[in-house]
Amino acid sequence: MHEYLPLSFRLKGRCCLVVGAGAIGTHKAEALLRYGATVVVVAPEATEALQALALGGEVVWHERDYRSQDVAQAHLTIAATGDPQVNRQVYEDAEALMRPVNVVDVPELCSVIFPSILWRGDVSVAVSTSGRSPTLARVLRERLECVVGEEYGRLAELLWEQRPEAGARAWSVAESRRRWEQAVNSGALEHLKGGRVAEAREAVRRCLLY
Repeated sequence: MHEYLPLSFRLKGRCCLVVGAGAIGTHKAEALLRYGATVVVVAPEATEALQALALGGEVVWHERDYRSQDVAQAHLTIAATGDPQVNRQVYEDAEALMRPVNVVDVPELCSVIFPSILWRGDVSVAVSTSGRSPTLARVLRERLECVVGEEYGRLAELLWEQRPEAGARAWSVAESRRRWEQAVNSGALEHLKGGRVAEAREAVRRCLLY
């Protein structure tokens, strides 16, 4: 039985709390910003990079020790203090409110874990080992980087462009699935890899609209 169900969590505009502002806490804050989260950091000290984010208004930094009430407004909490006692307190406070929490590098104190992620535009490929070996997850992601190129992200954009018009067609579920699979396998990826965007768009449209 797997302990963790892979999910995509919509964070745009949601408050996320990072407790700790060392190198790891800063990295986590930067990752959350990439997904549009409203990031609040609690730590008595912070890296120069985190301070710069705070000065620029990208994150809110409370320059003090953690308090249990800090988790009350957070949709997601990450503890990265390096202090086991504080990290456990963060975990227990979040669990008491049934809020998702991740204590970095301590799987038994996590209700959510972060996979190793490969980004290609709107396409993301996540690799997880359920916290057993982050190094293995990273190595697998690096291998996938050689297989999944930037053209996959561009193809996702082309497919999204056609969705309104294709969605208006009165297809059965089976026909809709067949058409979209044809579009993905239409040769558009090869065109995009070669920089031939117009040809890729036409290949997709032939499958979906003609």
